[in-house]
Amino acid sequence: MPPQFYRLFILQIVIFAVLARLLAPVEFGKVAIAGIFVDLATGLAALGTGQSLVQQRELTEHHIRAAFSISLVAGFSQPLLSQ
Repeated sequence: MPPQFYRLFILQIVIFAVLARLLAPVEFGKVAIAGIFVDLATGLAALGTGQSLVQQRELTEHHIRAAFSISLVAGFSQPLLSQ
């Protein structure tokens, strides 16, 4: 895995440790649940539509429109899932 993955992972642990000390347990639980939804939405947004376009031997307008639509829906659903 790339080094930035480890840095991000360590940063998330530090942030959650600080929040756990600053927030009440109920509030921290809400933050943790919201974090799960944000991670889920981020994973959905990175479905790999760009990579699928690169791998197509013959790229058609249909492929481009489908990839764009999937990316657009995933991008707009991310803030909705994180509320």
